[in-house]
Amino acid sequence: MTGLLYSKNVDNILNLKHSKRYDAQHKNLSDRSYLGYTVIKLDEDVTFYIGWREDGMKEYKAFKGDYLVQTIMQPPEIIKTWYELRSKYKVFRKES
Repeated sequence: MTGLLYSKNVDNILNLKHSKRYDAQHKNLSDRSYLGYTVIKLDEDVTFYIGWREDGMKEYKAFKGDYLVQTIMQPPEIIKTWYELRSKYKVFRKES
């Protein structure tokens, strides 16, 4: 049994070049994570792949200024605006 596959460059989004970092929690109770979510504002363009099989991976592109949201052992979600981020997530704290 295998889980969702995603490319190694987004295994930990904190390794990507970013200008801001936040801690957050999903507003929808069923989507909440015990460990919370990490949010970064990208400082570079990033391309990554997600899929259930290696031969069926879909390409995703996040651009400088977009937000990436990720919880442990899950692929990141691309969010385009601060408003969209705040409507889906409770953002707690700004880190450096």
